[in-house]
Amino acid sequence: MDGNRIYCLNRAIRTVIKKYIDYNSNSESKFNIKIALLKFSSGAQWLTDGLMEPADVNFSGISCGGMTDLGSALNEINNKLARSEFFTETTAYAAPFICFITDGMPTDNYAVSLKKLNTNKWYELAKKVAIAIGDMVDFNVLNEIVGTSESVVHLNNETLLEQVMVGLCTTLFTSATYFPLPGAQATKSAQPVKPI
Repeated sequence: MDGNRIYCLNRAIRTVIKKYIDYNSNSESKFNIKIALLKFSSGAQWLTDGLMEPADVNFSGISCGGMTDLGSALNEINNKLARSEFFTETTAYAAPFICFITDGMPTDNYAVSLKKLNTNKWYELAKKVAIAIGDMVDFNVLNEIVGTSESVVHLNNETLLEQVMVGLCTTLFTSATYFPLPGAQATKSAQPVKPI
């Protein structure tokens, strides 16, 4: 992903982070949203230090090139969707929200990673969506990852990415579901996970 696509992606991510900041600062908000950003190209790399308050995320933009190591990204997600990693607080959590964005086909063995990830209970509970940019994407793979073709958004025009991602934010705010933990305190706490 490069050129105008990466520019539009970076702009959309900044807009979404601002939406989350605004949401968390509203005293009438039902949840406290935290985010994590994961980039995958040649390998996968977290851009945030665990789940973070949106206001604490210093997003300088990403650049991607080379491969589309989707399997590496799925492994990283599986490792972090755990009580010992992302979900260490003793509060209630909303189902994670995971958004995959790609303009390419997997270049590694994603199927093995996905099989393992599908046994992860947090992933099973998660709301998942994929945004496919352009026509060089394997839609069957994305359908398999998010569970249904209805959760795959196809964009031929990357300039619409910001609008689509903001729309997904709004959906998150209005449809999140709590999963109280044993002995959980009743506080505002939702933990969307947002891999990129």
